[in-house]
Amino acid sequence: MPLVSGQETLYLEPQKACEIPLCLKDNNWGSGAETFLNISLHLDETVLWADEGHELGWWQFPLASAPQ
Repeated sequence: MPLVSGQETLYLEPQKACEIPLCLKDNNWGSGAETFLNISLHLDETVLWADEGHELGWWQFPLASAPQ
């Protein structure tokens, strides 16, 4: 099922990948506003070097840009 908004819990082994289908059909990209996809990865449990919730990394991808 495609992820529309919110969060998804993933359990991946090191050096493994997965795909998360996104629902992008209900958008207002034609409104002239900038639109971004933000992804953030966090620990779901405490480990020796960081507490639960520690952010491991984040990315931001532009999906639509404002008119010039």
